[in-house]
Amino acid sequence: MEKLDVVIVAESGSFDRMLCAVKLATAFSLQGKRVALLVGHGALPRLGKGSSEVIGEETPAHLREKMKIALEKGVIPSIAQQLREFKKLGGKVYACPSAMAIHDLSLDDLDLEVVDGVKSIVELIGNEASNAQVIVV
Repeated sequence: MEKLDVVIVAESGSFDRMLCAVKLATAFSLQGKRVALLVGHGALPRLGKGSSEVIGEETPAHLREKMKIALEKGVIPSIAQQLREFKKLGGKVYACPSAMAIHDLSLDDLDLEVVDGVKSIVELIGNEASNAQVIVV
């Protein structure tokens, strides 16, 4: 298993928080760090085919309309665009297996252009040699 420097755990399905998690992962990758993004319970539906750009009830009400306009104008990147940039830098994106079970999703339900597979936090940092920094967003 490749040793990771940073694991970003995206737990919230809120558009702003998911975008923040992916941007943070991208920033660490730009520093030359080996980074994995683990997409958990609340955020996992964001990896579904065609659902990464939906700005719905999970996003705070005071941000929804502003984020929709910013996304349409290209002021902020889409989550899919940011995920592709992260992956170009060598980043890895994993779906949490328990989140997949809770949402009753299979790999076929996810956007495999951006998802590298299914791994738990234990699989990512569970070995004794791991000293990866873990950040939960």
